[in-house]
Amino acid sequence: NMMDLVTPPHLMVFLRVETAEAIRRIHTRNRPEELAVEESYWSQLNNYYNEHYENYTGGRLLTIEVSSLDFVHRQTDRRYVLEEIRNALD
Repeated sequence: NMMDLVTPPHLMVFLRVETAEAIRRIHTRNRPEELAVEESYWSQLNNYYNEHYENYTGGRLLTIEVSSLDFVHRQTDRRYVLEEIRNALD
């Protein structure tokens, strides 16, 4: 198991997003390899991530709800995410 060989990070950051918003972002990116994937897969994957990080025991976890954020295009949202990470590291 690879996890037995690595040191956990000081902080794990989980950017939680609602499935519908994740799918909207996938369509906005317009990458053919992502668009070819059925929405049910993205839903299952998002559920898996949510369940995984609910039970995360690998160290400190910071969960940031990003469904209403656009940290790619809005500097204020980007600053918010970075500030949350900085605060968690202090």
